[in-house]
Amino acid sequence: MAGTGSLTLTKLAGPYTIGDRWETVYQAVGDTSYVDNGYPLLRTSLGFAATPDPEFHVEIENTMGYGSAYDYTNQKLLLYASAGTAIAGAATAAALTDMRIRATGKYKP
Repeated sequence: MAGTGSLTLTKLAGPYTIGDRWETVYQAVGDTSYVDNGYPLLRTSLGFAATPDPEFHVEIENTMGYGSAYDYTNQKLLLYASAGTAIAGAATAAALTDMRIRATGKYKP
């Protein structure tokens, strides 16, 4: 397991190739220190180079009915209670115990 700020990641698969890209899959577990601006989730934490990659893409699954997004500029995982509304605090994030994060990109370290 590797900690990413307050998000704990466990690699499930990868890196493996899909065409001319790499892919990794992680299980992510939240904790009680989620803040409104999101969990830090760097490209390097997902098995990719720190180099900016226009092909880098993140998919987040199984957020127990909450919305999610990846902030590519700030490299953070964002969680929402409804469209555009941040989740109501850290206790909610701690309940997210089995998120799946699939990342693809061109640059592997």
